[in-house]
Amino acid sequence: MSEHATRTIIYTVTGQHISHDYAAPDAVNESCRYLQAMFRLDETWNGLRIEAIFYNRSVTAEPVPLDESLVCEVPAVVLQKPEREFYCGIVGYGEDGYRLTSDAVGVDLGGAAYTQGRTPAQPEPDLYARILAGLAGK
Repeated sequence: MSEHATRTIIYTVTGQHISHDYAAPDAVNESCRYLQAMFRLDETWNGLRIEAIFYNRSVTAEPVPLDESLVCEVPAVVLQKPEREFYCGIVGYGEDGYRLTSDAVGVDLGGAAYTQGRTPAQPEPDLYARILAGLAGK
């Protein structure tokens, strides 16, 4: 995770329902590597391989595999203008094709002063880079 200041949204998942502690608009769109998501899961999710799903009305980010910390960055792609809201849910995978999904919950964002093109954007790691980083950490 980042060594810079961050804001962590805590998501609580009970069965297939997800909620969060976010008080809008505590963060704004066009943020990059600032917002983190932390997941608190009930026993329904024990033993499953969990992925976080983030999307907005325009784009769905690549699924984010969660490690045992259950913390990840909110992908910058879902925080881009003109969007003022993004959604999050999780999917759990088990043996023999077992899949458990949560519903999704929205997070409102304030508008940003940042304008694309005036300040160089920080690149978001692509899926291949994340896979390699995950393999290196094992």
